[in-house]
Amino acid sequence: MCGNLSGGEIIRLFRNSPIFLLPTYMDTGPTALKEALSMGLWPVCYDNSGPKELIERYRYGSLSKTGSVPALVESLRKTLVERPWEQAGRLCGCAERVRRDLSWETIWKQLLNCYTLEYWKR
Repeated sequence: MCGNLSGGEIIRLFRNSPIFLLPTYMDTGPTALKEALSMGLWPVCYDNSGPKELIERYRYGSLSKTGSVPALVESLRKTLVERPWEQAGRLCGCAERVRRDLSWETIWKQLLNCYTLEYWKR
């Protein structure tokens, strides 16, 4: 349960929304952004480390100047008017790539590879 919404209700909201707004500039690895990308939502975020890395990596989403509420509002307004997710194709392969790249199997393989290499370098 998240507030008054169940997990199923949150998923339905994501499925019925083309945009995901992330107004934080303190979160460097936002799970909510990863979840939104994995469902094909067009994210609108501040131009900081975690969101910037994900949006640039998948070339899907809009960034605005970190900490500037007017810039974030303008980015959201522009996104609503221009509807870039339609031009890119709602899922344009981005959602599938995010689900593959950020799956627990992929992450664990990368971690094990990293630690194994570090261990054997000693």
